[in-house]
Amino acid sequence: MTHRDHACELCGVDLLSERAILCRRRRIELREDTMRDVEPHARELGCDRELEGVRRILSRGPSADGQLRIFNANRDIVEVVHAIADATEAAAVPAVA
Repeated sequence: MTHRDHACELCGVDLLSERAILCRRRRIELREDTMRDVEPHARELGCDRELEGVRRILSRGPSADGQLRIFNANRDIVEVVHAIADATEAAAVPAVA
């Protein structure tokens, strides 16, 4: 396994370096702190549903990350567009209880 196996596709930084790991941990802590600070205000404003959307994005990452993974796997923009369409369609279908 080489350095390139763990390098960020955008900037080339070794994602397993101690500095990168500490930076990632700190970003996670900041996100959690921010969510804790915002939560009572969101609840007071009736924005619990929107806050859950933010939590989903934070837990799985932005859709752009997935789009980049798809594109980088085979350099096929059409496949990326299909993935976007599939995700949009899935989000538009109401959940059946």
